[in-house]
Amino acid sequence: MSKYVATALRWESGWELHVEGEGVTQVRTLDNAVAQVRDYLETVHDRSFDDAEVEIVRG
Repeated sequence: MSKYVATALRWESGWELHVEGEGVTQVRTLDNAVAQVRDYLETVHDRSFDDAEVEIVRG
């Protein structure tokens, strides 16, 4: 299983999620952050990340 760390930075419309070694995505609330990181990774890599461990850290 892969592990990904995303640093959440607040901005006026929600949160930027800086995924270590992968890029940046956005989410309105942190409740949806893990799902958004997985969706982002699936879009970039064209495969499932359902089993990936995702850690959200506030920056």
